[in-house]
Amino acid sequence: MSPIPRRSLLKAAAVAGAAAQFSWVPGVKDAQAAPGTAAADGDPVTLDWLEDGGLGAAPGSTVGVPWPMGTYHEDQTFALTDAEGAAVPVQSWPLAYWPDGSLKWTAHAVSSGSGELTLTAGDTAAPDKKVTVDRRGGTIDVSTGVITAKIGKNGSALIKSVTRGATEIAKNGRLVLIRQPEIEDEDQGAVRTERFDGTISEVAVEQDGPVRAVVRIDGKHRKGGRSWLPFSIRLYFYAGADSFRMVHTITFDGTVEPGKASGDFIRGLGVRFTVPMRDAAYDRHIRIGGEGTGLLREAVQGITGLRRDPGATVQAAQYAGRKLADPSTWDQRVTSRLQHIPKWGDYTLSQLSADGFTLRKRTTKGYGWIPAGGGGHASGFGYVGGASGGFSFGLRDFWEKFPRSSTSATPTPTRPRSPSGSGRPRPSRWTCASTTTAWARTPTQSSSKAWRSPTRTTSPSSAPRTASPAPPNSSSGPTSRPRRRKRSPNRWTPYGCCRNSPPHRHS
Repeated sequence: MSPIPRRSLLKAAAVAGAAAQFSWVPGVKDAQAAPGTAAADGDPVTLDWLEDGGLGAAPGSTVGVPWPMGTYHEDQTFALTDAEGAAVPVQSWPLAYWPDGSLKWTAHAVSSGSGELTLTAGDTAAPDKKVTVDRRGGTIDVSTGVITAKIGKNGSALIKSVTRGATEIAKNGRLVLIRQPEIEDEDQGAVRTERFDGTISEVAVEQDGPVRAVVRIDGKHRKGGRSWLPFSIRLYFYAGADSFRMVHTITFDGTVEPGKASGDFIRGLGVRFTVPMRDAAYDRHIRIGGEGTGLLREAVQGITGLRRDPGATVQAAQYAGRKLADPSTWDQRVTSRLQHIPKWGDYTLSQLSADGFTLRKRTTKGYGWIPAGGGGHASGFGYVGGASGGFSFGLRDFWEKFPRSSTSATPTPTRPRSPSGSGRPRPSRWTCASTTTAWARTPTQSSSKAWRSPTRTTSPSSAPRTASPAPPNSSSGPTSRPRRRKRSPNRWTPYGCCRNSPPHRHS
């Protein structure tokens, strides 16, 4: 048989599509339902998960189901059961209708369940923890039964706060846009940038439970008298979930003319949250997803790997992310020098190409960044918090949609802090840049897997530096010369591992 020419195939497909589109107009025979199937008589429909384990860590899921003409009417309710016959709460709504008014497509949202699910006509089961939406007051309050999000109706704060019980986990969630007025040219010096903040113009509740709630936020990015780049944010909440999903859509309305180096160029686009830090510096932790299931796990003020040991119990607790005992119970050689151990306040993860990602950190603004790891494909997961809880986030298709980045930054304290790290809680800013979808969680415990990058090899000069340099005259480092000068009571001890950090001592 001779092959069908591509042009003829496309033409035939276009004619067939047009015929199907206009088959219902007056004077044309009504569209007919597909040949009868098991579902045509209202038989149960079996739904299965694409991934093993069902929902997994996702807050919930929504699926669409098609129906033959005449099977169900608009007011039909549906029930969902699992493989053992137990009722699964489900929220259903119509998506499309046949010309006779019967249901053509329906959507069904679930917040629990695993294995095969069976969808039938029947009474809907109510969830134990319902999603509730309160529109009263100056905010829209959405509660999943576990977390509560206060969504702003105006201003620049899209999500004013996220609380779990009586604890505020995150606040001041807003959109950030960095505009570059001209194309970067190495011969023209530094590149100028402008920051625009998202401003709310309209908020609408599209669904209000009991299983799923959806809130849409529309607005533009504004600085001074200019507003541009309209955005639409949809926030998805599921019953009983400790997380929510954010989908970010923009419409580009800037000015870019071919052949001109000036115009509206987007340098960065993302969402930023402020996370309160209530724990001492040695009880604060950072988690960043690396290659595969690998995870970078560090304390803001690490007391492991030092020349003087605070104790095996203390080291194990910090490594596991548990709250440490009072410093007075540690080895006093460490406790008395705790103020000299650096606090890593800023971390940044960048996936600038499909070939690899880089991870850097620094102590505070104004000091140099040092490499902290790298690999091929980053997962886009991160966590900022402490032993008492924190805020985790994930960016969908992180490495596939490069360039992407996420940054955690802790502002410099405005007053001295005691060696134990006590005092007023310090906020930490988390920013996801160049993202279209963000997913945020508020777990009480973070993962315990160690970070690893199986495809990455390092040399002594490029390996992540630690706070445990080679001892004098040791041949384990890049050279055999001493790396530490003689200690002096009135002199900071320089270490090669921290040469870009503020002056400090190692214990």
